[in-house]
Amino acid sequence: MSAGAIFVAFGVAFLAASVQFEIGSARQMGPGYFPFVLSVLLVVLGVSQIHVASAFRRTSARPALFVLGGLAVFAATLEPLGLVLATLLLVAIAGVAAQGRRWIEVGATAAALAAFSTVVFVRLLGLPIPVWPGGW
Repeated sequence: MSAGAIFVAFGVAFLAASVQFEIGSARQMGPGYFPFVLSVLLVVLGVSQIHVASAFRRTSARPALFVLGGLAVFAATLEPLGLVLATLLLVAIAGVAAQGRRWIEVGATAAALAAFSTVVFVRLLGLPIPVWPGGW
């Protein structure tokens, strides 16, 4: 039995138990309101986890691994390499996951995302992120 199914089972069980109490409304909560809301959220979480797990069974986990790997490389290289090079690495690594990719498109996307990130986060928002290696 998957974790998602366990979440759904517990959510349904607690949902059934919570309806015996007065639920009330968001403005005037009854004693069953909080358990009811948590039970519904638990069912939604379980159903979404079942859906995601079935998607991984239908396709390979390779794209997700490359995207997550790209994010990890971005996090590890942001400070030493700067925003521009870390973004280029992120898009290049995540681009490996795409089927039928064209490296010219991956490069153009990486350059556009690096420029956009620099303008928005460093210039407009003034965040203290190094743009290039060893500098601000």
